[in-house]
Amino acid sequence: MTEGRRDRKKRERREEISEAAWSQFAERGFDEVTLSDIAVAADCGVYEIFDYFPSREALFFDRIAELSGSPDAAVRAREPGESAVAAFRAWHDTTVTFLSDARAAARARRFFEIVESSPSLQSYERALDREYQAAITASLAQAAARDEMDLAALLAAQLTGIHRYVVDLAKTMIREEAEPRVMRKRLAAATAQGFDLLSPRALAWGA
Repeated sequence: MTEGRRDRKKRERREEISEAAWSQFAERGFDEVTLSDIAVAADCGVYEIFDYFPSREALFFDRIAELSGSPDAAVRAREPGESAVAAFRAWHDTTVTFLSDARAAARARRFFEIVESSPSLQSYERALDREYQAAITASLAQAAARDEMDLAALLAAQLTGIHRYVVDLAKTMIREEAEPRVMRKRLAAATAQGFDLLSPRALAWGA
């Protein structure tokens, strides 16, 4: 679909606020930055920030979320004949590719440092995982028989568990300043091993 002028302006303004916020967070940490600080940096009012973001935490995680979208949206938007697991893995691979990109290493390292220094961001991250898992369960349930609802929930838990393990592994390697080549190889191996654990029934779900 063609993006209209009004939608483009809103998107650009949203990105400006997000980038201004990130600059503040990267320099001072999350807990030291107020919405008023962000409003000054973005040359807007606090009220305008709430037009785009429900909270400071949502604003902090915005750039990562915008990069790869949400996993449940990827599952819902899969191509005809594509399995739910294949769609989820494509989303997962996009996120992991960004984390292992040498050009993004400094930003990713700072991102994880800030998360680890803020209990509120850690709590928000766990809440995001729960929201994603619930949304994926709902998406998988659309292709489930009446007696398969538990299976949809179990598969969603497996998929989000694989993703969380690989992302946490990436965090560790980024902190240790692992070489990008070494990091990509290990993350790819962990991803492959995680998805290899899924049953043929799970791999074919929704195809």
